[in-house]
Amino acid sequence: MAAGWMSHHYFRTFHILDEKSEIHDAILKQRNFSVGVTIAKLWGNDDYVNSIDDYANLLNTEIEDDGGYNIWIPPRVNINDRALSNPDLNTTLLNGIKHLSPGERREVRIPTSVKLAKLENDGAYVSVTGGLSNEWTTISEGIEGAFHLDSREIYRTPDESAELDVILSQIRDKASMLKVEELTIIPVHDYWVVSRLQTEAPEGISVISTPPQIDLIEGSYIRRELRQQIARASKQVTAESTDLSLLILLTSVTHMKDELFTTSLKSMNPQLYGNLDLILLVTDGSVRQILKPRSLPWE
Repeated sequence: MAAGWMSHHYFRTFHILDEKSEIHDAILKQRNFSVGVTIAKLWGNDDYVNSIDDYANLLNTEIEDDGGYNIWIPPRVNINDRALSNPDLNTTLLNGIKHLSPGERREVRIPTSVKLAKLENDGAYVSVTGGLSNEWTTISEGIEGAFHLDSREIYRTPDESAELDVILSQIRDKASMLKVEELTIIPVHDYWVVSRLQTEAPEGISVISTPPQIDLIEGSYIRRELRQQIARASKQVTAESTDLSLLILLTSVTHMKDELFTTSLKSMNPQLYGNLDLILLVTDGSVRQILKPRSLPWE
């Protein structure tokens, strides 16, 4: 994904060198220029990584399409537990990657539900926990009475505002029919992202997921991880000379717009990452540049 982004961004073709580097995690080549790559996989300990790999291997035994694919699991989801509780999940994800074009991403609708309870007749307010908590003001518009909405089974809302409006309208419609102390379960969808890699990428499915207990909207955790990975990348840059250095941050966030890595980098001392040229964040099926090179070797 990073090589594809660089090829598109710089109007040059970058490819992954087959020969392994003794220092860097990977080397990208562009004609006579080399890019030393450090890959920071920000998703926890080896035991959790192994469990995610096991789930990816299970999907790979059932895949029908050729090509390389990524399945981006939203934060706080334990994918193994979710697959056990939802027998149709594997089929839903495998159907979601069908007919994707190289470089394309898509949202997959995962059936789920929210719980809505009416507490009082007085007031005009809906308290919300879970994935829709940021939408409490919109949900409360035109509401008569006090309600509580449990949306903890929604881990990622849709990119399109029209899709989100459908969910919020369903909830408001149900609220108008509830009596005090009544509770209703509303079927909705969770929106997960799948993407297809470029044509030359290895075939098969990779699953990107962070441990459910990791809070990727907690600033101190982000800064600590970022400092550690920058230090590792800086050591690789010092140990092996290349024309350009690239740090790839690979992780899982709810939406790219919610990432805190860009803000965290700006709050750091620039001397810490002074010998790095380019930092890319790869998450949510897309790539974002969070550190721009001061100069490019081919210019």
